[in-house]
Amino acid sequence: MGKIFFTSDLHFGHENVIGFDNRPFSSVEEMDAELIKRWNEKVSAGDLVYVLGDFIWKTRNNDAPALLNSLNGQKYLIKGNHDRFLHNAKAIAALAAVKDYADISNTATYYLVIADEQGLQMPQREQFQIDIAFAVDEFDFFS
Repeated sequence: MGKIFFTSDLHFGHENVIGFDNRPFSSVEEMDAELIKRWNEKVSAGDLVYVLGDFIWKTRNNDAPALLNSLNGQKYLIKGNHDRFLHNAKAIAALAAVKDYADISNTATYYLVIADEQGLQMPQREQFQIDIAFAVDEFDFFS
């Protein structure tokens, strides 16, 4: 079995998040390309990535399925309020699972932090609890 990663708030395709989060990109296309590059540098085909909401904002031209298929690993989405691509059956088929919430417990976990140098932002959900240990060496994502 591969590694297990957790990430959140990637906001693929969300142009306004560049300004909201002060991301260092001049366009949404540049941001998306860099996020895909960094994801694929860390995640292998046999890995599992839990995305804790706000994965993809994109809805135009059915581009969400292609984006999902360009990312390594199996993607398990815990839905966020900005996951506007979930009406697309092909996009849903590209995910390992989609849930409103999940209780997750394991001891071999890595955080995949690719969008925010401040660190992983956990969703504000009372019913969502994660009891995990993680390997600190995976925080070298920006180096």
